[in-house]
Amino acid sequence: MPAHRFNRAISPTHLTRALVAILLLGAAQFSLAATIEIRFEGLEDELRDAARGALDLQRFADRKETTPTQVRRAFDRADEQITEALQPYGYYSPEVTSDLQRGEEADTFIATFKVDLGPPVIVRESSLRIEGDARTEPDLLALLDAFQPAVGDPLEHAAYENSKSLVNTLLRGLGYFDAELVRHRVEVVQSANTAAIDLEWQSHERYRFGEVRFSDSQFSDQFLQRYLPWKEGDYYSSDALLTLQQRLVDADYFATVSVQPIVNEAVSAVTQQVPIGPCSFISPFNFPLNLAAHKIAPAIAAGCPFVLKPASKTPV
Repeated sequence: MPAHRFNRAISPTHLTRALVAILLLGAAQFSLAATIEIRFEGLEDELRDAARGALDLQRFADRKETTPTQVRRAFDRADEQITEALQPYGYYSPEVTSDLQRGEEADTFIATFKVDLGPPVIVRESSLRIEGDARTEPDLLALLDAFQPAVGDPLEHAAYENSKSLVNTLLRGLGYFDAELVRHRVEVVQSANTAAIDLEWQSHERYRFGEVRFSDSQFSDQFLQRYLPWKEGDYYSSDALLTLQQRLVDADYFATVSVQPIVNEAVSAVTQQVPIGPCSFISPFNFPLNLAAHKIAPAIAAGCPFVLKPASKTPV
């Protein structure tokens, strides 16, 4: 049987009505834009700000166009979001009582959250260890003794992360560039409001100072070597780098000095040695561009940072 094709033409009148209906629907949606006022009871300052910042409801409140349906859906998620926002401050079991009411004006809402924080989670145990060559470093042991939160303190996540960061920074500053945190666990027992911290670092081997590289300048390497506060083969220390930097600045030859370890070129041997590459240039007032280019180009090719100080009489 031959197939029959039916075509239905849409008249301009029908099309116009459809467009009008769509436009009217859009206008109706915008007319339902709601405003939200959020109130907290039982929270002050930082805790209140943390809870408010975690709310999807707050993000809708900041918008110019929000529908009542969006307000109610965001409100339904608020209790869980407030509870999660308070955990970094040690409060894992708060009681949240929420209420959403219509305001006096049309399409306005007032969301009220009453929060009973309850007891904070307290650190019950804290096991902190450093294995490897750094296990007897006095400064690292002092950091472990001062680790926060300590036993008996509330489990505040910010203090915990800051203490870990201090240990990691000091390990690197002492030359333990391969150090790693091999065990990091915080076990929270919400029913007892207690926590146990278990951290272990493996420091591996400590690096030593290797060769020192100075960029080409009017100063000889022998002249600049006199400012070094260490000898090749001494244990690496970021404090020694700062001492070298300050000595070069105090010499009054350079406006700014940068001293950086080149860790990716460390030599594997009985000890690890780290080359150091400060690059400081002074260009005389005559031929400032040409002579500066002769100094800068090799530094860029070698991947070394540099500081260029033109003479005060330079005309450009």
